[in-house]
Amino acid sequence: MRSTLILAGVLMIVGGLTPFIMVLKRRARLREQTERYEFEHRTPGGTVEFESYEASKEHERLKISAETGGLLGFVGGLGFIAAFLGLVLLFTIWMFP
Repeated sequence: MRSTLILAGVLMIVGGLTPFIMVLKRRARLREQTERYEFEHRTPGGTVEFESYEASKEHERLKISAETGGLLGFVGGLGFIAAFLGLVLLFTIWMFP
């Protein structure tokens, strides 16, 4: 029973940190894409030019997604919580054999 709980704790940590790290990488990539687009399409006056209104809305959506995370942030948060609960489980097993 004890070894099963230890295995469950380790799996919770690994299984929780994996989506959390993936979400952080995805958000960093989105932020890089939006910053690069803004840098390459900035006018001498300091504004960002877009080909169309739809392109500006898509850029804004990507920028918000990179900043807040949206659904990806929620999944990453759940992964972090699962990893934390796995650590609590392992600590409990270690403290109270």
